[in-house]
Amino acid sequence: MKREILFLKVMGIVFLFTLSTAVGFGICDTGKIKVGISLALTGPYGEMGRTFAQGWEIGFKRINDEGGINGKKIEWKIMDDAFAPYKTVENTRYLIEEWGADILAGYYGALPVKAAVDYLEKRHKKIPFFFPMDGTRFIKQTIVGMLYSIDSFYEDEIRVVFDYFLMTKGAYRWAVVYKNDVFSQAINGMLVDYLLRIGVSPALINVDDLEATKQLINSRWDVVILNLSAKDGISFIKTMVNEMGEKDLPNIVAISSVFPYAYIRKVAKMVPEGSFFFTQVVPHFENTDYRIVREYLRDIKKYDSGEPGFVSLHGYIAARLLGEILRRANGEVSVDVIRQASECAPFEIGIEKPLRFSPVIHRCPIGVGLMTVREGGSNVEMILWEDFTHRISDSGNLSEEKNRDLKDGGENKRKGRNKKSLPIEVRIQKVSAVR
Repeated sequence: MKREILFLKVMGIVFLFTLSTAVGFGICDTGKIKVGISLALTGPYGEMGRTFAQGWEIGFKRINDEGGINGKKIEWKIMDDAFAPYKTVENTRYLIEEWGADILAGYYGALPVKAAVDYLEKRHKKIPFFFPMDGTRFIKQTIVGMLYSIDSFYEDEIRVVFDYFLMTKGAYRWAVVYKNDVFSQAINGMLVDYLLRIGVSPALINVDDLEATKQLINSRWDVVILNLSAKDGISFIKTMVNEMGEKDLPNIVAISSVFPYAYIRKVAKMVPEGSFFFTQVVPHFENTDYRIVREYLRDIKKYDSGEPGFVSLHGYIAARLLGEILRRANGEVSVDVIRQASECAPFEIGIEKPLRFSPVIHRCPIGVGLMTVREGGSNVEMILWEDFTHRISDSGNLSEEKNRDLKDGGENKRKGRNKKSLPIEVRIQKVSAVR
């Protein structure tokens, strides 16, 4: 009798522990789908993080107003990691183990994302991880079934930039300006590796090296790529304008994940029209030819969520796509069910073509656009848009078929150029790429 009573007590304790663990890790059906987000809300990249999170919130509000996911409402929690990987890990642990997140989504930046994935691989392999804003090779190298991405690689962005300036301006002399921080470290190697592969040896300038910066300003470069935070980028551009004057400025290019729209408009007021360019990995936020953009513009007004822009549109598209995946999964949040739901058929969310995830690496980039600003920043012009949808192979790479839509036949021109016509003279060799 005593043994039976002891057995029942032990089983009761085991049951209660199992139940509490399930609730804590989001396994039990609570009638909600809990999405945890960790990204920079403060610090040098806080503007990007806040704007990205804004887009996710708008998308979630729309989904909930439409009845949620099979009757389940989305509940979300956004935490600040200040772009510090150790803080990302702390937030990730809290979101899963204490708050009870079913899904992680909307992280920002290569090193925070990598820190989160490393932690998940060790502790929580069954938690799906959706649509971080990151275009480094790390996404390509991560084959864990939990990770999903809609971002293009940075090398795709720099390829579009290079083709455009080679074709239209005969640009052969390139410089990359970086800062020795975690953001630049994650991106610099990829930018430089691509340029070297196509025969261009860029000058590498550490913005904190005053002598190297002075040499850059005194030299003539066709294109200067800013691998800096928005704040550091604006400060560097001010220095260039003051030292060189507006007429002698090179073409200045910012990569998509660096400059939010508010900073882009600031730059437009500092430099001559047509000298500042930037890339984006979503369509133009004013291009109402896309249904998703029309819905975004309506929703940002409906929920009084500030002014529209590329980064918040990015988050909005990601949230809407996540909603469609969860609907197809009937509201189930397990890795296996979500994998089957994401792979079985393309998703039509109002972009040019349906989005299809590659089955090995769950990656589905939308495309890359090259933009410039006119009229003091009040008008953003898309110079070209290269569509990547439906062009992903099983390995997660862009297909080798005709995958470029440049209007003037840029692919043939790039492939057919005479490599001897690239007389790159690197005068500044005192700094090297951060890898």
